[in-house]
Amino acid sequence: MDTKNEEISTRSRDLRNSCGERYHRSGGKITPTTSILDGSNVYGREKDIEVVLGWLLKGEAATNGRVFVVAIGGKEGVGKTTLAQLVYNNDTVVNAFDLRAWVFDNSKDFDVVSITRTILLSVTDACNCSDNLNLLQVRLREKLSGKSCLIVLDHVCDLDYQRWDLLCQPFAGSEVKIVVTTRNNSIPSIMAAVSTHHLEVLTDVDCLSMLVDHAKAKSKFDTDPKLQAIMEKIARKCKGLPQAAKHFGGRLLSTHYTEWEKIYMKL
Repeated sequence: MDTKNEEISTRSRDLRNSCGERYHRSGGKITPTTSILDGSNVYGREKDIEVVLGWLLKGEAATNGRVFVVAIGGKEGVGKTTLAQLVYNNDTVVNAFDLRAWVFDNSKDFDVVSITRTILLSVTDACNCSDNLNLLQVRLREKLSGKSCLIVLDHVCDLDYQRWDLLCQPFAGSEVKIVVTTRNNSIPSIMAAVSTHHLEVLTDVDCLSMLVDHAKAKSKFDTDPKLQAIMEKIARKCKGLPQAAKHFGGRLLSTHYTEWEKIYMKL
């Protein structure tokens, strides 16, 4: 096998291995997310946004004394974080809340101290935060008093009621609403979520649109029927997962389009 074919084969294996993986791992660490959208177009999520906003913008702040929680569930790579970003940055949401905080939970055991610190840093100008949970929660309760606040807890993997109850202590008496993204079906029930929106996979058409966007291949796609056919076949390999379409598109971007057929044949 020559060097060119070896390179194609290696890239193809990478594509197969990465398809469906929401988070890239480096040295055993999960790449964190932020509230900032990546600027690319989002396809097929209009109804999902409408549903989550409908729950989030309801008048009540809590149910039976519990914090108001809306959960976004679904398989890895289906776009839970992206939906949370779209909701978090929605103009209506921005105007509806006095404060907002985005928390990426990179712990395996729901680190209450770290999460509380991140929320506090998001809603205050304070630069130095203690590791003392009591001090953190006292300051956070003072900051939230009389305010409305939206908190996104992204990528929550594990949780028990004791840690959840502890995290929520500073929220009492405040209008706090939380959006949580998780693949763990038990998380919404522990949080007593008012609703869980299960995110479904995209259509092949939407995956194709994402693929074309990230491959920066719009002009070629519109004018080259052969290239259209190749990209349509690759889009079907995404199996409806937007993260896979994004990854495939990025890899195709770094490969000359004359080699795309060879890459597809290796998938």
